[in-house]
Amino acid sequence: MTSTASLVDFALALETVEEWLTEYISASHPEIGRTGPICPFVAPSRKNRTMEIRLRLAGHAPTLELIEEIARSSLREYELTTWQGRNPMLRAMVVALPDLRSEDTGLLGQAHAR
Repeated sequence: MTSTASLVDFALALETVEEWLTEYISASHPEIGRTGPICPFVAPSRKNRTMEIRLRLAGHAPTLELIEEIARSSLREYELTTWQGRNPMLRAMVVALPDLRSEDTGLLGQAHAR
């Protein structure tokens, strides 16, 4: 029996999120009309230690209901988190689904719309 967890390299997934936050979200991108960071709060949040990164598994056949539940439970987790940094305006939680297939990413938009 093969589990989804055995197919996901969690260390690599965290490394990928960290790289995305540093090299994309915290950087300027004139080609998309951003002369400054896409999100100017990411670098201060990370420096202040008020950014949490969470990995969640969607599995081999994710449903809209599952993606919605991941979002809802992540919001509850955000509310229950004991934050290290002092500035509450910089609190952020990034939730990544490293096993979500590209053909299933539309579920994210659908869940967000609901």
